[in-house]
Amino acid sequence: MCENYFSIQLEESSNIKFCGKFKKVPLGCLNMIGCHTNSTINGIRRLSAISSDYKQDHCLVYLPIKMGDDGQSWHYQAGKQAKGGERIITIIDGSREYRVKRPTFLGLTLVIPLSLLKARIPRLDQYSVVPHDASKGDFAIVWDFIISTWYNYHNLSEDLKQYYGDIIINLLTTALKSENKICSAPESSVKLMYLKTALQYIDAHICNSTLGVDGLAKHLGIKKRYLHEIFQSHSTSVGSVIRKKRLECCYETLSDKAMDCLSLTEIAYRWGFFSYTHFSRIFKDEYGKSPKQVRLENAKKKVHKLLWKLEEEYL
Repeated sequence: MCENYFSIQLEESSNIKFCGKFKKVPLGCLNMIGCHTNSTINGIRRLSAISSDYKQDHCLVYLPIKMGDDGQSWHYQAGKQAKGGERIITIIDGSREYRVKRPTFLGLTLVIPLSLLKARIPRLDQYSVVPHDASKGDFAIVWDFIISTWYNYHNLSEDLKQYYGDIIINLLTTALKSENKICSAPESSVKLMYLKTALQYIDAHICNSTLGVDGLAKHLGIKKRYLHEIFQSHSTSVGSVIRKKRLECCYETLSDKAMDCLSLTEIAYRWGFFSYTHFSRIFKDEYGKSPKQVRLENAKKKVHKLLWKLEEEYL
């Protein structure tokens, strides 16, 4: 890749020279820019700060391939913020000022005319400055195709480059639409995206006794107040969802014969409760029975089922 330099306007309105390598690859109506920086970015910028070749009617799609150890990646625009990272796709409106904080970085940026995306997704703003998980689902397909195209672009003819550019735009818009199937929904759709990601994070970390508002808000890259608003809009709270999920996991464990070796206290601690007394009280409030009663009832059912099976075999 060729070495180049571009300036960034920081918050205090001072211009600095920022060192890095970048390479531009045209794919028909869009461009791919491979960027390898060797110092941290923390400033306000516009698309024109990267290259004067672009007008400010483009959309930026960030795909970090490798992040440095000297910080976290954040994007801020229009009162919204999104935490970036490896296998996280973030979309930014290049026609508007945005703030970026990024450590040393190796990744790709797609530069796509806004008109092309807005023709397919009229409410594109609801998907901007939102972290899109590319480790699974439709966005994983988008990610893999883009990365594969980047590393193999030199084998493509000009016609194929045009064709691949069209495929990337179609894959991206399809993934955005299918994420919550709400391509023309109101602003609440953004909250639905965050809620979906929050619930997935809760499911994956329910055993962690420290799971709560602070860690969840940090993972989503949003403020705690906004996180509370998201859950309140669905008549619930972060604490209530976590508590109910933990109780469900405890109930399932109590019903699992393979887990009979665990004591009631061990089950409580296994699913993130600090105190067995507290766990037992809220468990009874939820199910009308104590954990001990549930375990005994399930044990009796298993015995009855075994006796019934024996009767069928020998009578």
